[in-house]
Amino acid sequence: MANCSGEALAMAELFKEMSGEVGFIFFIVIMTLITFSTFIIFFESVNYIDKKIPASRRRVRLHIVLFIFPFISWNALFSLYMPRSHMITYFTSTMYFSVAIYQFLYLIFDYYGGKQALLELLRGTTIPLAGPPLTCCCYCCIPPLAMTPRNLRIVKRLVLQVAILRPLVLYIGLVAWSNGTYIPGNLRLTSINFYIQLTSLISTLVALWGIIMLVRVSKGPLAQYRVTPKFLIVQLCLIVISLQAIVIAVFNMAGLIPCTTVFNSIDRGNYINDMLLIIEMFIFMVASRMTFRSRAGNTGTLLDDQQVPYTDPDDRDLAIERKKADEKKTSPNQNNNGLANGSYVGFDGTDVAVVTSEPQDTVVVTEEGQDIAPISHIDEDESVEKESSAI
Repeated sequence: MANCSGEALAMAELFKEMSGEVGFIFFIVIMTLITFSTFIIFFESVNYIDKKIPASRRRVRLHIVLFIFPFISWNALFSLYMPRSHMITYFTSTMYFSVAIYQFLYLIFDYYGGKQALLELLRGTTIPLAGPPLTCCCYCCIPPLAMTPRNLRIVKRLVLQVAILRPLVLYIGLVAWSNGTYIPGNLRLTSINFYIQLTSLISTLVALWGIIMLVRVSKGPLAQYRVTPKFLIVQLCLIVISLQAIVIAVFNMAGLIPCTTVFNSIDRGNYINDMLLIIEMFIFMVASRMTFRSRAGNTGTLLDDQQVPYTDPDDRDLAIERKKADEKKTSPNQNNNGLANGSYVGFDGTDVAVVTSEPQDTVVVTEEGQDIAPISHIDEDESVEKESSAI
């Protein structure tokens, strides 16, 4: 008998009902393996980034953006095991994504060297307001804006609102769901779900519009940092998790997803959505590994090649971090043999001076005003033999 009116099952109830279904067990195992594969790729990418990219702030932002895909996959897997938790896992995933989008904006700032460096390097350029996803048909109506601190703040706030408004709206929806007034998949005008989904979608599109404006301006200057393919992955992922649930809800209302003996039509639609998310996040994680996980496009800034004054404290902090990272890599007081500059006393009382200013490491031996020819990269056996012959 079909379960067309019952509530979502708990984990124990689900596995009790499906204990004899080999296909279901195989499906759950495959989804679990895909999720763990996504995490393995993520941890490998994080390990590479930690070793190869010196700037700590950039590392953290790359970690936050890359964690989008395993985080969503993990929450979707929880929902497959516990169908009743779908609302909590879905809201948690979308809340994290909203914060990660804002961090991606700051990742673009970091590629420039900070907000002040962006303004200096893009001085004289304009911000195109006409474009996807909100103003595609307004190329003749909306003039572009000049790149000024005020207009940059506007773009920043367009993206910031999604990190504040969308979690707030989803939190209201979660509270309404616990009260029984929020019904997932119900998009009728009398349902609170319709207005929550509509507000969330508009907020997402506005944030996407703000980032697209900045990416279009940065396509030329930041070509070496591969901003366009990185943003394309984040953009496609955002579209998938925002529109896929709405499309499945429309299919439910149209009666295209029938109920089964275990799931009603809404819960079955949510189950299909979670399954698709796990597969899609694995694909996005593989694509992100090819774009985000590399030294090319993630080291240095445009400030490394152009002189821009540091007037913003954040930009100054970034420069200090890069300087400290460079100092850890190379020590100016040591040569390739591990010796510091200075004077040393040899076995026979002669003075030995180590000099590193020449093209190769050179040891100059002086003996009571008499100079001996410079010696470069001497083996230990050869040096002992020469000292014994000198005695």
